[in-house]
Amino acid sequence: MLSRSQTAQRSRWLIAASLLGASAAQAEVVLHAFNWPYSRIQAQAQEIKQLGYASVLVAPPLKSEGSAWWARYQPQDYRVIEHPLGNTDSFRAMSNALRGQGVKVYADIVLNHMANEAAQRSDLNYPGQRILNTYASNQSYWNQQRLFGTLSSNFLSQWDFGPAHCINDYNNVWQVQNWRLCGGGGDVGLPDLVANTWVVQQQQSYLNALKTLGVTGFRIDAAKHMSLSHVNNVLTPTIKSGVHVFGEVITGGGAGESEYERFLKPYLDGTDHGAYDFPLFAQIRAALGFGGSMNRLVDPGAYGQALASSRAVTFTVTHDIPNNSGFRYLILDPTDEKLAYAY
Repeated sequence: MLSRSQTAQRSRWLIAASLLGASAAQAEVVLHAFNWPYSRIQAQAQEIKQLGYASVLVAPPLKSEGSAWWARYQPQDYRVIEHPLGNTDSFRAMSNALRGQGVKVYADIVLNHMANEAAQRSDLNYPGQRILNTYASNQSYWNQQRLFGTLSSNFLSQWDFGPAHCINDYNNVWQVQNWRLCGGGGDVGLPDLVANTWVVQQQQSYLNALKTLGVTGFRIDAAKHMSLSHVNNVLTPTIKSGVHVFGEVITGGGAGESEYERFLKPYLDGTDHGAYDFPLFAQIRAALGFGGSMNRLVDPGAYGQALASSRAVTFTVTHDIPNNSGFRYLILDPTDEKLAYAY
């Protein structure tokens, strides 16, 4: 069991403050239990409540493999929860424990793409035959982990993916939302899902199954890379009923900044979702940086440099910032991070 100070220290960069209400008095704090096993969250449910957290954001509940943190964001199947951090059974137990303490469960959901398995096979059937064979070898176990559908065959095929092109121009909205996220060195990238009727139905079945398990919030991973039609076709009023939804749309600032104008503003205008408040984060970094001015933090929303409080999910660090080399320049020093939390 961790003490309050130990929990705060060990989780410092794992925590996101989420302003879900229309005023500071209605703010809630979400514990981002990044890469925590579901069993650990279950065991610490009472402590999480006592520490004042209203909600917990948990690792993507889906089928994935590999111990690396980024492997959780490479889905192999939506129909079961099974990865090194837990399975459907442990997710259900965790959810029940949190709800028993009056703490809400947010699921990190990955709807933009599936896992890069090009090194193992050439087809785009998900899950692949190796995993289907695993399902068949222990049907009682896997049927117990099943969220929806049947596990006797793949649920996605080549017809459910966009072109195998890597994004090379991140200012091009079409590329960003229709081509693949790729690494360097010849990486073929993450197969990008299209919003055809079948894919939308499967993703809706998945989200409904998570709601049945007690999920009351969704963080949409890589929302920046999804078209608004895909987002809205999946997240209908029925799907959103009883849950809070917010998207990950990374920008370098607020109104007037190119990424904000191309991606975050259209997302906010085209949905009723919340979003990470990257505009405010940019203002905090500028204000606390060398030569910065606290004037930047006097009502930044008045000039488009912070999201409306009813839509904003504020933070001082996300899981990408310390773990992804492309974002490490955004790490605040410990003193600035404390000041940012206080603000």
